[in-house]
Amino acid sequence: MGWSRSVVTWWYLYNEERELDALILEINNSYWEKRNILLRIKPTSDKLNPCQSLDSAEYLDRRQLVRSLPTATKAKFYGGDWRKYIFASPFEKVDGLVSQRMMDPLKPHSWASGSTLSNMTTLEETGEVRMATRLTCDGYPIDPTRMSYIDVIKVIIYWTLPVIMTTPEIFFKAIKIRLSGMMKMNSKPPVRSGSVGRHIKRLELNLEAYFRAYLARCVDNYPEPVELKYLPCRSFTNDTVYMRSPSFYEKGPTIVRYLTVEPADPSFYTRIINYMDVKTALDQEAQQTGHIADPTAQRLIVSDTSLLKSILEYSSFSFHEEEAVTFSRWKLRQMLLLTRPKSTLTFMDIFILSSLEPRSCMTYMSSRLRLSAAHTLAADSQRLLSIYLFVASCLIRWSVLELFSRARVCIFSSTGLHYPHWVTLASAVLEYCLMLKGLAVMQRWLM
Repeated sequence: MGWSRSVVTWWYLYNEERELDALILEINNSYWEKRNILLRIKPTSDKLNPCQSLDSAEYLDRRQLVRSLPTATKAKFYGGDWRKYIFASPFEKVDGLVSQRMMDPLKPHSWASGSTLSNMTTLEETGEVRMATRLTCDGYPIDPTRMSYIDVIKVIIYWTLPVIMTTPEIFFKAIKIRLSGMMKMNSKPPVRSGSVGRHIKRLELNLEAYFRAYLARCVDNYPEPVELKYLPCRSFTNDTVYMRSPSFYEKGPTIVRYLTVEPADPSFYTRIINYMDVKTALDQEAQQTGHIADPTAQRLIVSDTSLLKSILEYSSFSFHEEEAVTFSRWKLRQMLLLTRPKSTLTFMDIFILSSLEPRSCMTYMSSRLRLSAAHTLAADSQRLLSIYLFVASCLIRWSVLELFSRARVCIFSSTGLHYPHWVTLASAVLEYCLMLKGLAVMQRWLM
């Protein structure tokens, strides 16, 4: 149905000798964060399987293009260890070692009733067991190429209904554990570098372009040779943007300094536009948050904070009221001041007004207005603000149409004429078009 969620998905990898060699774990938490882990595994049991012939093969399609080869697993159990760098549960910390022990899923004995297909144990730094997860099977694997329509329906039901019923049970049990005081619930820290944060919202995505432009302009103005590697939030792109100062390309024995900047959280783009100056922004965003679950977590991951501060503070953009030589730029400044509690422009506001054309600032202004309205009216919730705007737009349209309808009735009543039924529909269409035209004119004036 276009929606899926799995806490852990295992991908088994085999080497050229067809023996189980590695494992990929796709780990997802309840906050729509993800981290992929490549785990090299090795045999952990001395009991070896008898050698089997590797010549037999089975074709999976009628055209005999896809062939399935049998595995040559030597041991009964395989295992490996990996570091835990994702916030998987409010009762868990982002540290420790995870020990994985599994059987080859392509062997028939792995699917025996009640047998343990996989064990995952989370260990403390001291080696003490923190949590154990056991994966068992209650049936044999399904071959998708041999499934009937009834089998497909059964699989959809079996894979859907338990998840629907399990999710409210998880919330109920978590609240029960929290209220009983059995375990302490931790707040969610920012993700570590290498993890994928939650899904980015449209407003955050719009503001990301302005922060990227700000970084690029600061690097262009910096006199020393530097290369800044900017990693946008991984939840919407895997791109890596390299920004180099003009002196980077100069010939000669120059010492180039390198820097990496990575926002760990999509909400960084909505926070950065609220700081008054660059120094305060870096001190707040680049410092360690001190969360109990992950004390070393940072909302802005920077390889060299002092170098980044030097680059950003060197390009001190300025904008004064006498510089608003055009009416459009004056409107932008006045609208920005209305959204600020102390009627003071932030460093990002000044960059927008001094460096960009008014037409290119429309998205920034719209995002700034929505953030201000959500903070004032909807407890910083954009969804709640959207509901407010929808209800308000419906009320405004109803009021305008009702006003025009009463005015039309008064005009025809005073003249003593009876108007035909088509006049009602034509008048409603005309009134609605005029109202939309008025709203468009007002929006163009504001932007």
